[in-house]
Amino acid sequence: MFRSVNGYIIKVTANLMETLYFLGIDISKKTFQAALTLDGMNMYELEVENTPRTILAYFQELKKKFNFASPQLTVCLEHTGIYCYPILDYLTKKGIKVCLEPALQIKQSQGMKRGKSDKVDARRIAQYAYKNRHELKFWKPQRQVVQKIKALLVARDRLVKIRIQLATPIAECQDYMEQSIRKRIVKNCEHTLKALGKDILKIEQEIDGLVKEDMRLQQECNGQVRFLGSE
Repeated sequence: MFRSVNGYIIKVTANLMETLYFLGIDISKKTFQAALTLDGMNMYELEVENTPRTILAYFQELKKKFNFASPQLTVCLEHTGIYCYPILDYLTKKGIKVCLEPALQIKQSQGMKRGKSDKVDARRIAQYAYKNRHELKFWKPQRQVVQKIKALLVARDRLVKIRIQLATPIAECQDYMEQSIRKRIVKNCEHTLKALGKDILKIEQEIDGLVKEDMRLQQECNGQVRFLGSE
């Protein structure tokens, strides 16, 4: 069997269940740079908008151009938080193998190399996937309820930090500021602090409800959920 990547004809032997192509992706907020390789050297590279519609079109183009089945593709990308969500959602639904690696691990595996750009990074990620193809650990999405709780915890942590930023200076200025001025500051922040407390409590109640509805989470938490920073 002969395959072509970026104009290079390469002879390969493969069945429909083994990985044939390795796709390195470097993601940013609005776009991602993709580099597809068959041998770790020759690359088919493209910049793609980071939206569900363009992601779908890109993978349709890849399959049409290179004529491979989903099990023959492994996608490798660095973890970049929420920017990864659109492509991870697509790959999960299509049953395509995906490896989500820390940026530092990819960098250390290749030693010191010059050059830094999204295009270069995508190429290096593809090379990393090809080089470590026998040791790659594939990513699996967490259960929906766990994803919801994690998102709620992030929102709660942000609110707690904001409340601390407001409340701490007010408490600390008690012995150093003229009383009438301090009272004015307290009054100006009072409504915001109460609103933050209500929002934090609402999130905690929602998390508690999700845990109570899920048997696995109940067992892991022993039926109790404790929050740091609650009052």
